[in-house]
Amino acid sequence: MRIKSLVNIEDVVVDMIDNNLVLLTLDLGMENSWECQLADKFDNSSFVIENGHPVSDSSFAGLMRMEGGDVSKVRRFLKSNGHSVTFRDFDREARVFHFRDENHILSAPLVNVDCSLEWPVRLNGDFKRLRVLLGEDDVDDMIAGVEDCGVDVLKMSKIRRGVEFGDLFTLKQREILEPTIELGYYDFPRRISLNDLSKQVGVSPSTLCVHLQKIESRVFGSDLRFF
Repeated sequence: MRIKSLVNIEDVVVDMIDNNLVLLTLDLGMENSWECQLADKFDNSSFVIENGHPVSDSSFAGLMRMEGGDVSKVRRFLKSNGHSVTFRDFDREARVFHFRDENHILSAPLVNVDCSLEWPVRLNGDFKRLRVLLGEDDVDDMIAGVEDCGVDVLKMSKIRRGVEFGDLFTLKQREILEPTIELGYYDFPRRISLNDLSKQVGVSPSTLCVHLQKIESRVFGSDLRFF
């Protein structure tokens, strides 16, 4: 895995910058989902998903903030209506709960397309809102995947988002990465050693190694997996 990242990192960085990203917002006809039913039943309360992600192609987990209402009543309502959703205290004082849905029909299309979910999203009784950051070329696949789950797309919007080199890395990381690529450290075979590169950029080999690990983590980390 280490060798693979070293060989491909330059191409990945270029793809990051060149890729046409869009923020896709879908309002979905899912009145029978636990999210819509919860918002409809407890209409004097407010439910906001602060973060979430698919755990598998059928499970979804995240954090939800609840303003007003009784969480014990919420748990009983979900259980009595056959929803396989669990709620656990995450931050009791802030009324934030960790939830896990073991039968989440949208998990499959989300894991099958390289994307990143955008939060927060407030629950609504009339539709379920999905906000996804992904490449423009993947939009049709995402929508097709959602519709293949038997879900109607009621409304859709796309907002283009550009990515610049300076958005991806800190100033210090850019100062390290640019000569690293130019001098062939990521070429195969490598054109410069770590020790020689450290002399060129003016830091010790151990410090350079730390910087490169952070850069590689940024490129290949989960927070940028949609590139």
